Amino acid sequence: MPAIAHRDSSRGLPVRNERPRRFQHLEARQMFEPGARTLDERISSTWSTLVSEGAADCPVCSGRMLAAHQCGTCGSELS
Repeated sequence: MPAIAHRDSSRGLPVRNERPRRFQHLEARQMFEPGARTLDERISSTWSTLVSEGAADCPVCSGRMLAAHQCGTCGSELS
């Protein structure tokens, strides 16, 4: 199905911030919280805590993660 670009009739330019009709029913949400830590920052922090303390909060589910083991709650592991 071809994409349809709407144009500003006065200038002939594409209209920005207009949702295609098939997506208009969806709620617009922000993907990330402003000022939140990046994935890299979260993983690096978890890794540092595991090395220094032997345990840390899982970056995926916030369960307990032990050094050299996977998370006891969700099974995630850092390698």
